[in-house]
Amino acid sequence: MLFATPNGKMLRVEIDAAIGGTFIIVERRAESDAEHYGHYLRRDYPHRLAFEFAVEKYSQDPSRVTIDIKSLSQGCELTLTHDIDAKWAEYTERKKTRLG
Repeated sequence: MLFATPNGKMLRVEIDAAIGGTFIIVERRAESDAEHYGHYLRRDYPHRLAFEFAVEKYSQDPSRVTIDIKSLSQGCELTLTHDIDAKWAEYTERKKTRLG
Protein backbone atom coordinates (compact mmCIF):
# COMPACT_ATOMS: atom_id res chain seq x y z
CA MET A 1 0.00 0.00 0.00
CA LEU A 2 1.29 3.44 -0.89
CA PHE A 3 0.58 5.02 2.49
CA ALA A 4 1.73 2.20 4.76
CA THR A 5 4.94 2.01 6.75
CA PRO A 6 6.57 -1.26 7.88
CA ASN A 7 5.53 -0.94 11.55
CA GLY A 8 2.37 1.14 11.20
CA LYS A 9 -1.17 -0.02 11.95
CA MET A 10 -4.08 0.99 9.73
CA LEU A 11 -6.80 2.64 11.79
CA ARG A 12 -9.14 3.88 9.09
CA VAL A 13 -9.44 3.33 5.34
CA GLU A 14 -12.35 4.84 3.41
CA ILE A 15 -12.27 4.89 -0.40
CA ASP A 16 -14.72 6.14 -3.00
CA ALA A 17 -12.72 5.32 -6.15
CA ALA A 18 -15.00 7.16 -8.59
CA ILE A 19 -13.59 10.15 -10.47
CA GLY A 20 -13.92 13.03 -8.01
CA GLY A 21 -14.38 10.51 -5.19
CA THR A 22 -12.40 10.91 -2.00
CA PHE A 23 -10.29 8.75 0.25
CA ILE A 24 -8.92 8.92 3.76
CA ILE A 25 -6.27 6.60 5.15
CA VAL A 26 -5.17 6.91 8.78
CA GLU A 27 -2.16 4.94 9.97
CA ARG A 28 -0.89 4.78 13.55
CA ARG A 29 2.87 5.24 13.55
CA ALA A 30 5.31 5.22 16.45
CA GLU A 31 5.27 9.00 16.88
CA SER A 32 1.66 9.82 15.93
CA ASP A 33 -1.21 9.07 13.56
CA ALA A 34 -0.67 9.96 9.88
CA GLU A 35 -3.86 11.04 8.09
CA HIS A 36 -3.67 10.92 4.29
CA TYR A 37 -6.62 12.29 2.37
CA GLY A 38 -7.34 13.15 -1.23
CA HIS A 39 -9.49 12.70 -4.30
CA TYR A 40 -9.34 10.80 -7.57
CA LEU A 41 -8.65 12.73 -10.77
CA ARG A 42 -8.47 10.02 -13.41
CA ARG A 43 -9.06 6.29 -13.67
CA ASP A 44 -8.42 4.58 -16.99
CA TYR A 45 -8.75 0.97 -15.91
CA PRO A 46 -6.48 -0.95 -16.00
CA HIS A 47 -3.75 1.39 -17.25
CA ARG A 48 -3.81 4.64 -15.28
CA LEU A 49 -4.82 6.05 -11.93
CA ALA A 50 -4.29 9.67 -10.90
CA PHE A 51 -5.13 11.34 -7.61
CA GLU A 52 -4.19 14.26 -5.42
CA PHE A 53 -3.46 13.78 -1.75
CA ALA A 54 -2.12 15.57 1.29
CA VAL A 55 -1.07 14.61 4.80
CA GLU A 56 -3.07 16.59 7.35
CA LYS A 57 -0.18 16.89 9.80
CA TYR A 58 2.32 18.30 7.31
CA SER A 59 0.49 20.26 4.63
CA GLN A 60 -2.91 21.29 3.35
CA ASP A 61 -1.44 21.57 -0.17
CA PRO A 62 -2.14 18.41 -2.16
CA SER A 63 0.37 16.77 -4.47
CA ARG A 64 -0.47 14.75 -7.56
CA VAL A 65 0.31 11.05 -8.01
CA THR A 66 -0.05 9.23 -11.33
CA ILE A 67 0.29 5.46 -11.62
CA ASP A 68 0.72 4.01 -15.12
CA ILE A 69 0.60 0.26 -15.70
CA LYS A 70 1.90 -1.30 -18.91
CA SER A 71 1.21 -4.93 -19.80
CA LEU A 72 4.28 -7.00 -20.65
CA SER A 73 4.55 -10.56 -21.95
CA GLN A 74 5.55 -11.67 -18.44
CA GLY A 75 3.63 -9.49 -15.98
CA CYS A 76 3.53 -5.72 -16.05
CA GLU A 77 5.55 -2.55 -15.53
CA LEU A 78 4.36 0.09 -13.07
CA THR A 79 5.50 3.71 -13.29
CA LEU A 80 4.67 5.92 -10.33
CA THR A 81 5.04 9.68 -10.78
CA HIS A 82 4.69 11.94 -7.75
CA ASP A 83 4.67 15.67 -8.47
CA ILE A 84 5.76 17.24 -5.21
CA ASP A 85 6.66 20.70 -4.01
CA ALA A 86 10.42 21.28 -3.78
CA LYS A 87 10.16 21.65 0.01
CA TRP A 88 9.44 17.89 0.25
CA ALA A 89 12.28 16.80 -2.07
CA GLU A 90 14.36 15.43 0.83
CA TYR A 91 11.80 12.64 1.24
CA THR A 92 12.12 11.42 -2.36
CA GLU A 93 14.89 8.86 -1.81
CA ARG A 94 13.23 7.46 1.31
CA LYS A 95 9.99 6.96 -0.64
CA LYS A 96 11.84 5.22 -3.49
CA THR A 97 13.44 2.84 -1.01
CA ARG A 98 10.11 2.03 0.65
CA LEU A 99 8.41 1.31 -2.66
CA GLY A 100 11.22 -0.99 -3.72
